[in-house]
Amino acid sequence: MSRLILVVGLAVASGAVALPAAEPASGRPHRRPYPSPLGLAVDRAGRHAYVALHGADTLAVVDLAGGTVLKEIAVGQQPHDVVLAPGTASVTCEGEDQVVAIDLARGEVRRRLPTGQAPRGLAVTTTGSRLYVACRDSAVLNWRDGEDGPVHSLTLPFAPDRLALTPDGQTLFVLPAEGGPAVIGVISADPVPTFRQQIPLSRAGNLRGLAVTSHACLIAHQRPRAHIPTTQVAQGWIFTNALSRLRLPLTAPGEPTPLAAILDEPQRGFADPSDVVLTPDGRRAFVACAGADMVLAVDLARLDRYHASYPAPTAPGAAANRYESPAVDDLTASRRYIVARLPTGSNPRRLALSGDGQTLVVSNHLGDSLSVFDAVQLRLVRHIPLGQSPADAARRGEILFHSDRLTFLRQFTCASCHPNGAADGLNWDLTRDGVGTFKNT
Repeated sequence: MSRLILVVGLAVASGAVALPAAEPASGRPHRRPYPSPLGLAVDRAGRHAYVALHGADTLAVVDLAGGTVLKEIAVGQQPHDVVLAPGTASVTCEGEDQVVAIDLARGEVRRRLPTGQAPRGLAVTTTGSRLYVACRDSAVLNWRDGEDGPVHSLTLPFAPDRLALTPDGQTLFVLPAEGGPAVIGVISADPVPTFRQQIPLSRAGNLRGLAVTSHACLIAHQRPRAHIPTTQVAQGWIFTNALSRLRLPLTAPGEPTPLAAILDEPQRGFADPSDVVLTPDGRRAFVACAGADMVLAVDLARLDRYHASYPAPTAPGAAANRYESPAVDDLTASRRYIVARLPTGSNPRRLALSGDGQTLVVSNHLGDSLSVFDAVQLRLVRHIPLGQSPADAARRGEILFHSDRLTFLRQFTCASCHPNGAADGLNWDLTRDGVGTFKNT
């Protein structure tokens, strides 16, 4: 597509396009590994972070106060997500189809547990008695009661990626992998997981971030405009970036409707929302925007007041659906509820809050670092390197591919249309061959 061609052309001009590496005698190209942190978890006191180093095949134990890596524990190929339970860290290893249980006191692997194919997201009950695993390639949910219990499976209607469990352990929410359907899966978790329903998100795409409390489910995503010509970029006619909220519990009759909020500004987009976390009191949300190298702080009470200022639409078929109200397309709205914009390292993909809600830690996937913030004062405490090395040509190209700096008003990245280097499956009306000629990416 023309946007990707433009980006590649710019990358060539800047000397950042990956060139074939010299091949060693084995015939396989050699490229030094980068840590490439992904999932992480922070202990209750905010002293230590446990970080899945996707490129190094290790779990890093990080001293947040000292700003140092205390230890790296070899876990297996492509560690993806991390959750904490009393005395244990569980890590999905996407490349080995297993979950690794780490003894936190000893700092070593205690057990390796088989899963379905390509395990990614994790969720655990507050007591640690049950662990849930989203297995993307096999499109199943695995769960296990205790480390010695058998592995159970539930087939899902889509390839799952992210999981989030309500505090009471009764409801599990599931996001599909990038490029999948724009739906939220709802599973009745206890005693035996049962798939309950799919909740559609109208005009949404690239659902990447998921967080729940007892009162709300938040989803960080984009809003692709694939049904109109890609002409008015300044008015958000290609992509906008958003946060949607679903009120809990799901007790009302009929299909629940998420309320959406735009994260962008009229002259500045915040591309590729990739994760969201909620403070323990439920008053504030933090959204990582991977393409913008930024974390946004959202005041949820202010967001409530903003949504309440718009009456529900009365058009046929749109009753109580604020996706169709002017609120969801108002590029001036974010000033009403976004209270801080916090710069991070390159490509912030994951967020974690300490149990007391005082410390926010950001996993900068292409910056090979963590950014630590005071979540109350909304200020940077420090950046922590995770074994950085100079970026080679391929790495620089990867950074450009995931950066919004190459697009007008920074509203999207190459990865917005090509998540994980693939395609979003949408039909876009690009203007190079005239208006009205939609083509799949």
